[in-house]
Amino acid sequence: MKRILHATDFGPQSAPAFAHALRIALDARAKLYLLHVGDPADGAHWSDFPHVREVLGRWGLIDPGKPPQAIETELGMHVTKVSVHAKDTRHAIAEFAVEHECDLLVLWTHDRQGATNWLEHRSVAGEIARTTGVQTLFLPGGAAGFVDAATGRLDLGPVLIPVDGELDCADALEKIANTLRIIAPGVPLLFLHVGESLPYLPHGIGCEGHQVLLRQGAITPTIVSVAREIGAGLIAMPTAGRHGLFDALRGSTSEQVLRESGLPVLAAPI
Repeated sequence: MKRILHATDFGPQSAPAFAHALRIALDARAKLYLLHVGDPADGAHWSDFPHVREVLGRWGLIDPGKPPQAIETELGMHVTKVSVHAKDTRHAIAEFAVEHECDLLVLWTHDRQGATNWLEHRSVAGEIARTTGVQTLFLPGGAAGFVDAATGRLDLGPVLIPVDGELDCADALEKIANTLRIIAPGVPLLFLHVGESLPYLPHGIGCEGHQVLLRQGAITPTIVSVAREIGAGLIAMPTAGRHGLFDALRGSTSEQVLRESGLPVLAAPI
């Protein structure tokens, strides 16, 4: 994982998502893009961006009084702040992700009753995102997630990975496994299939030695129920939305799980 993109609207709700993006970039020693997309008339200023050195200082990782270059020389992570003027937010985010070959997007969403803030209207962003094969970590608004924004400490419980026996999820599962090796090596993975019989899970992608659960019932309520039962800290889901990664969440099982569970969801395109 070399490049991580966090899109922010400068609101306080995006703070947990920023903390997750920063923590993952630190662990991966990756380049972190902080992207703001807005109208020229919105009055946004560079000072509105998250103060990276201040946060890293609060986490006890760097002297906040040092120059910006110290982030790279001492921590091995490079941070770039980018402001883009555009009216189509999703299009701009997806286009940036494509052009800069990002490996992970970290976005926040509204609360459980609202749609995600990046999914308000359909656009060509879905088609662009589909071609990238980019994983996206969605942080529900109002949820702390698995990174403590005050300390930077990562505390991730079991990861629930719902799998569909009718889809070829090998590539998506490999992406998920590789990401989890960076985020939390050794975290318990529990695979869940809602159906009549256990699906085949390919070997060599991190599935070995982990528990596979078989449950019956309505898909979304069952996923949410099992996540609560095992105390999951993250739900990682292969997505196969025909409109791409961004539109894959609208009205889909992934979107419903994101809304109903209140947990972070890592969406990996098939």
